[in-house]
Amino acid sequence: MLDALAAGAKVLLYAALLGCAGSVFAMATLPRSTALEHYARRLTQRAAIGTLVMAAVCALLLYFQLGGSGDDPALNAVFASGRGAALCLQVVGALLLLVMPGDAGPRSGIRLSNAALLPASLAISGHAATAGLLNALVVLVHASAAAWWIGSLVLLRRCWAQDEGFAEAVKAFSARARKVVLALVVAGIVLVATLVDFSAEGLFTPYVGLLLLKILLAASVLAIANDNRRRLTSRVLAGDTSAAAALCRRIDVELVLIALVLVVTSVLTSYTTPA
Repeated sequence: MLDALAAGAKVLLYAALLGCAGSVFAMATLPRSTALEHYARRLTQRAAIGTLVMAAVCALLLYFQLGGSGDDPALNAVFASGRGAALCLQVVGALLLLVMPGDAGPRSGIRLSNAALLPASLAISGHAATAGLLNALVVLVHASAAAWWIGSLVLLRRCWAQDEGFAEAVKAFSARARKVVLALVVAGIVLVATLVDFSAEGLFTPYVGLLLLKILLAASVLAIANDNRRRLTSRVLAGDTSAAAALCRRIDVELVLIALVLVVTSVLTSYTTPA
């Protein structure tokens, strides 16, 4: 029961953490718009609160999973380990984004640095971090690219719903998406190559099976995005309202698939992560 609760809490933590950082990253690359900036700031604040709550819940559940006896080994595993350092980054990053003055622009270096603490927390805990500093940096790139993607999709959806600068936002998104996708894919390949045991006895394990499912879901998102670029982006930029509506429906599908990726990732890291 505790394991299932921990996995569910981790999904919510991933969603809040990546949404919080992603809204900051995305707003720094999208066209300036007062209404969109206000929405992005509200989204960042709500996601930051969600990050604080779920980080605390995940730490508490881990404590109870370890017995909850109050002994030093259990407390050290929660607070004096990689997970403890990750918790610290999550709390500090979320708090800094919450208290940051409203006049700090979306392209503020301090705002971006504070947001970067959240994906950085994923790079210093778990089995990826044990593979060395280079691997941790790869995780940071991978998580930051995913955060930007999620934040951009949510803000694009908002632009369309408010009928404000959707074509300009799509143009800005498309100009950067290829580089971000390249970073996302290359980082993912490096992680798979360094973390998966490709020896005969290491293949076809539950871990590898879930990892393949995660890759399939992520590939589906990228395939939809590529099809959007080929078939819809130019029409949206030309002012085709039907293409804009179709693109937003596909954005909804992408967000659902990304949510499934987070669920699979949570199960992957909660139940089948190698020792």
